[in-house]
Amino acid sequence: MTSTSGKSTTRRHPATWARQVALVCDEYGLAVSIEHRDKQAGKPAILRVRALDAELAPEGGVAVLTLYATGSWTWGGDADAVAHARQPLDHAEVLR
Repeated sequence: MTSTSGKSTTRRHPATWARQVALVCDEYGLAVSIEHRDKQAGKPAILRVRALDAELAPEGGVAVLTLYATGSWTWGGDADAVAHARQPLDHAEVLR
């Protein structure tokens, strides 16, 4: 079982980090919407990730990834969607 939270070993600006996550997700057929919360210092980026089918329609549940200003991150949402979204991000080491 993999954890649903952690801390990045590299300090990144949350907006840059969110773009990196979105690029990896795009490569793997995952749709991402990013909500930047510049006025909320603790949780500056929340990403909602969904798998897309061959016709680019959303399928399954939604995984919610929160990137914190401290370099930590947490997952929430549908467990199957989280597992599916994490695979390419873990492989690309975007959350490390």
